[in-house]
Amino acid sequence: MKRPVPYDVVMPISKMAVFHSAPKRERKALLNFFDLLAANPFLESDWIMDDTTGRTHYRQRIGNYLVTYWADHAVKEVKVVKLERIA
Repeated sequence: MKRPVPYDVVMPISKMAVFHSAPKRERKALLNFFDLLAANPFLESDWIMDDTTGRTHYRQRIGNYLVTYWADHAVKEVKVVKLERIA
């Protein structure tokens, strides 16, 4: 049986500064979460909210960070729209 092709997780360069400023252990936790999302974009999240266009965004706390993302199934991508340090 053929395995489904995983999704790509994409993040704008503007959000990468938060990622790069995280300590190594937290970067690893974020990368592990992104790997899980790539393998299964239907993971249950901590919060769900809609943006101004009605698109559903998912929010997940990973350590001291909050990741906001949505899955674009047409192109097999999970798009990270916000990455913020919350603690």
